[in-house]
Amino acid sequence: VLQTIQILCCLMILSLGAILVSASYPSHFDPAVSKVLMSGYPFVGALCFGVTGSLSIVSGKKSTKPLALSSLISNAMSSVSAGAGLLLLTDGLVTLETASQRCVSGKEYLSSLPYSEYYYSLYEVRDCVSTHKSLTGALVVMLTFTVLQLLLAAYASIFWWRQFYTENPGVSILTCCL
Repeated sequence: VLQTIQILCCLMILSLGAILVSASYPSHFDPAVSKVLMSGYPFVGALCFGVTGSLSIVSGKKSTKPLALSSLISNAMSSVSAGAGLLLLTDGLVTLETASQRCVSGKEYLSSLPYSEYYYSLYEVRDCVSTHKSLTGALVVMLTFTVLQLLLAAYASIFWWRQFYTENPGVSILTCCL
């Protein structure tokens, strides 16, 4: 079940990353979104989570020392990847808040100018509040699944470590940890 949840985390983070890549938003929000997307986390991290979950499922069905070691290593790498993603997404949310404040203040400034309709189209100032909410929602959901993946990978790493260091390679995870 835990490995299936890892694969679902992979799919959620990957799909939200694809949505962020394909969505259009005002240029004020470029720094916040590009920090997350340019790091490649939604794609590389999701790939890492998917491989880890799949490998752990295979290792659980056919329990051997090499498969236990590969699952241990992949879960450790997933933990590191999720930790890096946690930092990137948190930084992206902070940058997003700053960009939102800049967008709103720019809109207020431009609305006070004569011929403000011209300035609105020139600076691509759109509805900052709805864009901020949408981007924040996407990043918070990615952050939630990243935290879940971090916890699952750390938990699975402990199990696979115990599995690898037991004397009998055929012992199941549940019996070695009881």
